[in-house]
Parts: sequence; C-alpha cells; structure tokens
Amino acid sequence: EAARADAQRRQLARLRRRARAGVLTLPFVFSPALGVPDVAALGAELARRL
Repeated sequence: EAARADAQRRQLARLRRRARAGVLTLPFVFSPALGVPDVAALGAELARRL
C-alpha cells in the first residue's frame, strides 16, 4: 500500500511538472468498480473545483 501511494505521488509530481495546464486531483474511491453514484460524486466534486 505504501509503495503504491509513493508511486502515485511521484506520477502526480511528474504530471504537474510537465503538464501545460493545471492538474486537479479527485478523492480516491474505495471501491473495486465505479458505479453511477461514484461517478456522480466525482463529477460534482470536479464541477465544484472548476
């Protein structure tokens, strides 16, 4: 788990360094598959941040 979190942090840092646009992050969804409510919640969070 710690190794995965570290890899994700490194990927995010690399993306932020190289992206020409701002990078937004969304909350992690602790579910093996995204359902409609999960996607709706992520969409609402994204809309709020934009």
